[in-house]
Amino acid sequence: MSFLDNGIGLFGNTDVYLIDLIIKGKFNLSQKILDVGCGEGRNLKWFLQNRFDVYGVDLNPAAIRMIQMYAASIDGRYKNEKERFIIGSAGDLPFAPAQFDVIIHSAVAHFAKDKTEFIQWWEESIKVLKPDGILFMRTSITYLQKNRDNDTPFSFIPDYDLINSLVSEHKLIEPIKIVEVPAKGREMGVIVLKKQSN
Repeated sequence: MSFLDNGIGLFGNTDVYLIDLIIKGKFNLSQKILDVGCGEGRNLKWFLQNRFDVYGVDLNPAAIRMIQMYAASIDGRYKNEKERFIIGSAGDLPFAPAQFDVIIHSAVAHFAKDKTEFIQWWEESIKVLKPDGILFMRTSITYLQKNRDNDTPFSFIPDYDLINSLVSEHKLIEPIKIVEVPAKGREMGVIVLKKQSN
């Protein structure tokens, strides 16, 4: 039985670009997955239901309690494990270097307060990712509109040049996707890369 045999309903509110990678078969049960900014676990539902080894970190204590309860209800392995889903910052991930095969970083990085913090969050994710591990990142990005008004709720929106410089040390698995969101007055960037050894 393939993971996809469980049906599309199991994806819930999962990021559509992450679903695309699932359908393409980019993930397997031997991988250890970390969701940075996991919230209540919207991007982890399919992974939990298919018994992946998942972890999450988020600043919101209530969201962490929710994902802990949800994970325990799906998979008994998580019943008494409070260390899998923890309160923490994207800029100071409480995990050993090269611990994870996959990092999910969906709609989090554009909340960095400035370029320095954005780069720190990026570097932390790369640090805990194993060589040849996969980083999935979706973030607001400036690409089409170079001189935009600063009326978005985000603190820092990286530009395409910054993203290109950060990914240049690694191997893109998919081309960087830039999607214009006219109603929101911004673009979303989707980055999927494989970490190269230093």
